[in-house]
Amino acid sequence: MIRDHDSGRAVIVDCPIGGVDVALGAMPEGLPPAGFDAAIITHSHADHLQGMFSVLSEVGSAALYLNPDRPLSGDANADKKMQAAYRAIGGLADHGTVISPLDDTQSGAVGSVHWQVLAPAWSRVLKAYADARPNSASGVVRFDIDACSVLVTGDADDACLWAQLLEGGRVSNVDVLRLPHHGAPLRVTDRKLPSVDLAAVIAAANSAAYIVSCGANDRHHPARATVLLLDSTPDAARLFYTGFNAALRPAGLRKAHEVGSVACTISGDALELRLL
Repeated sequence: MIRDHDSGRAVIVDCPIGGVDVALGAMPEGLPPAGFDAAIITHSHADHLQGMFSVLSEVGSAALYLNPDRPLSGDANADKKMQAAYRAIGGLADHGTVISPLDDTQSGAVGSVHWQVLAPAWSRVLKAYADARPNSASGVVRFDIDACSVLVTGDADDACLWAQLLEGGRVSNVDVLRLPHHGAPLRVTDRKLPSVDLAAVIAAANSAAYIVSCGANDRHHPARATVLLLDSTPDAARLFYTGFNAALRPAGLRKAHEVGSVACTISGDALELRLL
């Protein structure tokens, strides 16, 4: 969640199961009393959307952006939960929330916070639906606050997508990079198209801080190669993980790998990050 301090206005990107409790953990000063200006669901995986309804039913949002990026899976239990989540979220329109597709034509501002969706293009959403692979059309959102920038990447692990973003210079020199897909490697989805690896994304971002969103009991994320890659970043770059399974932690790391919920404060060109 990103809040403009002066106006109190805010944007929320994704919310897992846990809803309000998770949101308050990330925003200890409380949810915005007037509701969110915008809510963004990067893609339709439960750990990104299933808590959003409880948050927005508590305080509301003027706008909500999301995509129907996958068909039902055929797993009766999972499909039932997803259908319930979409019905609930769709019902927010009855309370004044304007619901729109999430694509690279969307942008907005809340006070000094300016945001722009860099991906997906709508054609990519259609392909993700056909392939039943929402990560391929996950949202990538850039926030510019005063003189600093933050890139939030959902589960966008498509190496071909990142090649396009890097070619356009849209992810170069961002102050804070939230790594895609919980620190998993990028995947080549079309060998006919140019692709890049995660090392190229990290090098282009050249960030002051890198954040990996994952759980303490996650048995698969972050990837060992990603942890070692982050450990090789310049000494001044800080590394944060919202959770870190000790079994996945490589030995002999040279840098501090900080674990916990992260708060980021920006004023002018000053950037402060701290664990909550």
